[in-house]
Amino acid sequence: MRLNLPAAVLLFAISVYRAAIQAFTIDEAFSYVVYVQHGWQGIFHGPFDANNHILYSILEKFARQWFGMSELSLRLPVLCGAALFFWSVARLCTLLVPGVWFSLVAFLVIAGNPVTLDFMVAARGYGLALGLLAFAMLQWIEWLEDSRPRRVWIASIALGLSVAANLIFAFAVIATFSVAVLYLLRHRKFRHIPVAVIPAVAIPLALWWLPFQAYDPKVFYFGEPTISEAVETFASSTFVHDYQRGDPFGNWYMLLYLRSYILPVLVPLLWLGLVFWLRRKTTQGLAFATLVFGVTCFGNWLAHVWLGVLYPEERTGLSLIFLFFLCWTAAIGVCWQAGRMWRWALAFPNLLLALVFLMQFAGQFDPRYFGPWRINWKIDEAMSRLKQGHGKVRTHWIYQSSAEYYRLRWKLPYEEIKREPDKFDLNDAGYFILALPTDEDVAATGLRALYRDEVTGTTLLAKE
Repeated sequence: MRLNLPAAVLLFAISVYRAAIQAFTIDEAFSYVVYVQHGWQGIFHGPFDANNHILYSILEKFARQWFGMSELSLRLPVLCGAALFFWSVARLCTLLVPGVWFSLVAFLVIAGNPVTLDFMVAARGYGLALGLLAFAMLQWIEWLEDSRPRRVWIASIALGLSVAANLIFAFAVIATFSVAVLYLLRHRKFRHIPVAVIPAVAIPLALWWLPFQAYDPKVFYFGEPTISEAVETFASSTFVHDYQRGDPFGNWYMLLYLRSYILPVLVPLLWLGLVFWLRRKTTQGLAFATLVFGVTCFGNWLAHVWLGVLYPEERTGLSLIFLFFLCWTAAIGVCWQAGRMWRWALAFPNLLLALVFLMQFAGQFDPRYFGPWRINWKIDEAMSRLKQGHGKVRTHWIYQSSAEYYRLRWKLPYEEIKREPDKFDLNDAGYFILALPTDEDVAATGLRALYRDEVTGTTLLAKE
């Protein structure tokens, strides 16, 4: 932990900084405007939507009540999840990855990729759910070492809260307690099985019960129809934060082509954990993590085949990204110590690849914005220009929730900012927030530009 812990503290400090300075994005603002601002009625009886991450909405309500309505205060719950995640991953890497420097590389790959860092900050349930999942994994792997009964119920509670924080984590949670039950059976700890399962199932059922009274399967539209398309979104979201920067070699697309490397080489490498587990007891933690990853993938496939559920896409695959990097980097460390053949045939080339990944993460990451919502990064500056005005504001739909959040936060004297169609006439309002990419487009509107972000094209227009 002597290198992992300082790295975890650094990443957490970056997360706190970002939480304080970054503008509220469309998804963060939508959850607040539609659910949290209406209190318990909005959270539990509002319109059913996958965007309402129940546990996070509850904690966000308390954060607003206790600390006020600011970006930092509404992101406090995810920062708690971030602290739990960074500490848990630091500890997991210490347990699973042999060698101090290998362990540090593993930690940075798992916790330092841009998509994971984004959701350690965004006021959504993803980061909180991921932190709870990582903590539960840590408890189970430590249970393999010391067999302390309290770890069983702590892990089960954490898994239940993870699903309550974000429903998409149900696949990873079910996989975790299913594998845990197999280990309990193997160790003849039969009386621990109800403790391992009941909290993990009962907690999300209790919190999701009322919202699911208005269940509509149509809201689960975010996903991909094929495995290859899902993997491509994982690759792009993990390796690309600023598409204009490229990678260390000048062309980030090369990393997407690693799909052809991941499928035939990296995935079989993960299962080496099972082989080593049969030969060496010290790798049973890696075997546990690898089984969880495999069962999670199988569960997603089964849900797609039987129920037509879309495969995870981008952020909805955070648990898979975490489990993959955890198993992969741990397997590198194990292979390195297994002997010369394993070291040079598998560990060394994969270690080089991990270092290339770290170069890409460092070159791409920009703490000023979120990768999925880059276009929202200056919406607070645009809205700040309206503090002295009044009347009506119209926006493109991608800005509407954020603009409404800032209207509420700063108590601006405007009508409620409602969602607009993709294209609308520039009339019936005093101000318009649009994405206009060129000066010529701005001039063609016949309106005056009060603010314009040259990077994303976000523009505030006003009538003369």
